[in-house]
Amino acid sequence: MSADYFTNVLQHGAQVGATQASTAGRNLLHDIQVFVVPHLGDVGIQMDSIVEKQRAGIYSDVTARALINLQLQTIQTLLEQMVSLAAQEFQIIINAIVAALNNAVNGALGFVLLA
Repeated sequence: MSADYFTNVLQHGAQVGATQASTAGRNLLHDIQVFVVPHLGDVGIQMDSIVEKQRAGIYSDVTARALINLQLQTIQTLLEQMVSLAAQEFQIIINAIVAALNNAVNGALGFVLLA
């Protein structure tokens, strides 16, 4: 096994998950490729190192499992950051819609009802 192997596995999993989760209004595959995939190479390198050190007897099974779990947490953090960025973008859209509605209602009434 190699870092490239783990990186490819991680990237493929991210792309499959994004494809399955994509919705009509949001291209999650693009977000995964832009925000997550670049960092998966680092995770792949770490995974390879952990496996090699476990095979060489440097890490026990317990230590290797704990270190792999930390790498999985890293992946989760990357995805949470991507979701946070998407949520901020959606909030901008919501704010624009509310502002347009406020302007329309206030214009129709001739006075400021909604601010």
